[in-house]
Amino acid sequence: MSASSCTYADIFPKPPTSAPSCAVRVGGANATILDTCCNGEVNLISTYATPGSSSDCYQYCNAPDVSAVQSCLGESMNMYGVAGAGYQCFNAAEERSVGSGGLAIRFRRESWLRKFAFGAWIACGILAYT
Repeated sequence: MSASSCTYADIFPKPPTSAPSCAVRVGGANATILDTCCNGEVNLISTYATPGSSSDCYQYCNAPDVSAVQSCLGESMNMYGVAGAGYQCFNAAEERSVGSGGLAIRFRRESWLRKFAFGAWIACGILAYT
């Protein structure tokens, strides 16, 4: 379903899973960011609707290491200038958390090498399309 038919609230509805997971809204670069941060080749990305709706307006992935995915989502969305609550993680041992760009609660430091590699990957992708 198209993201244009979706009405978003500040609080994300819980994905249909009891596993640790992170969700984003459908639209824009969110799918690519979620795929990258969740290692989409390994962790399946699925869509879901709010209760009582048939429009799949959210995407989620099961994230065994929620803190790493959360950190990646926060940094990536901050880099793209996503306003408001850009993602939300659920069923984490640390507690549910909401992120908005660089304002995400982070439970673990990411290495500078991972940040550099992710930035280089994004830059290569952008250059490949120009």
